[in-house]
Amino acid sequence: MKIAVIGPGAIGSVFYSLLYKKADSLVLVDNNSERAQFLKKKGLKIEGLRDKSLPLDIVSDYKQAGRFDLVIVAVKSYDTPQAAKAAKSLCGKDGYVLSLQNGLGNLEILSEVLGQDRVLGGVTEQAAILKSPGVVIHTAEGITYIGSKQKKQPAVLRQVRELFNQCGIRTRLSKDINSVIWSKLVVNAGINALTALLKIKNGDILKFDSARNLMQMAVSEAERVAKRKRIKLVFDSAVDKTEAVCRATSDNISSMLQDVLQRKKTEVEYINGAIYRLGQNLNIPTPVNFMLFELVKTLENSYSQQVV
Repeated sequence: MKIAVIGPGAIGSVFYSLLYKKADSLVLVDNNSERAQFLKKKGLKIEGLRDKSLPLDIVSDYKQAGRFDLVIVAVKSYDTPQAAKAAKSLCGKDGYVLSLQNGLGNLEILSEVLGQDRVLGGVTEQAAILKSPGVVIHTAEGITYIGSKQKKQPAVLRQVRELFNQCGIRTRLSKDINSVIWSKLVVNAGINALTALLKIKNGDILKFDSARNLMQMAVSEAERVAKRKRIKLVFDSAVDKTEAVCRATSDNISSMLQDVLQRKKTEVEYINGAIYRLGQNLNIPTPVNFMLFELVKTLENSYSQQVV
């Protein structure tokens, strides 16, 4: 299978490294030409769960990259519109696009450009930290779920599952990928913004009653929105699940905290912001998600004014 990975961040780099020896051809796509040239010379170094160094076949001009059977999108949600254009160019005649992103709206944006029948959804429990360009710390492994919003699941899903499993990426098929995406969103709504604002690791949320209370309220709001939309979450209790994730990933630095520490834009608009907007449309109060959204946006916008 010929594979292109859009996004040289932590998750994109980890998947590139895991697929490196098994894909028929593999390329990493980065819209930043200067960074792409740097990474092509430097290569990729993975630390943490497995130490390895490997060369990077990386391009910035996706129009010259060729055509692929599978295009993995691993960019931040705010970059999805640009990634969709690249994915359309990279997809072969019978190619598919697989989103491994956080937040809501990514599949819809990709589907508008490529058509829903060409778009696959995914949620991964792989976790990583981008230490510096080309250096990634692989911090956690887990299950990757993939599926399609189509009623009839395309046969390519089984091919992707088989290849991923051969590469050590434990992968399962989901007949309701929207449920899986929402389930991760609900958990992220309780963890990401809080860790970013407080600058603490995931497990530390449970050490402080005030933080734990805010997490529980944010998650409960998100769960109510999901239920009103008749989305069946993959767990019985969203709060219990989120607390379990905090414990299981206690030493992890959330992706949103990583962004804040590097003074980058975050995905809060597509997580807590999405919960707030949907809550408004459904007449469901989501004051904690609104507060977390506004605070993180203020944090982003005030990077240059912050007293260190």
